Amino acid sequence: MYTNQDDLPGDYHAHSDAPVIHLFAGPYVTVGAQRQEVPEGSKQLLAFVALRRRRVERRQAAGTLWPFGNEERASGNRVRRTGSATRMV
Repeated sequence: MYTNQDDLPGDYHAHSDAPVIHLFAGPYVTVGAQRQEVPEGSKQLLAFVALRRRRVERRQAAGTLWPFGNEERASGNRVRRTGSATRMV
């Protein structure tokens, strides 16, 4: 696990404009030297997807993060949070 920019692998710096997700003391995203805060309602979703490290189906994310409630409500939560997370990056 990398704790700061100096600890990243050497080839990372060639792509320093790539977004980096920081889960500790956040989560937040950096693009280059610019820090982007994550909206409160999107933090769980961002952390879930980042920890999976692969594509996550919407139903799987909604069912995992919001297991109590009907599918309609979980779907609504998902849409609101993915919209916030998408606008952020």
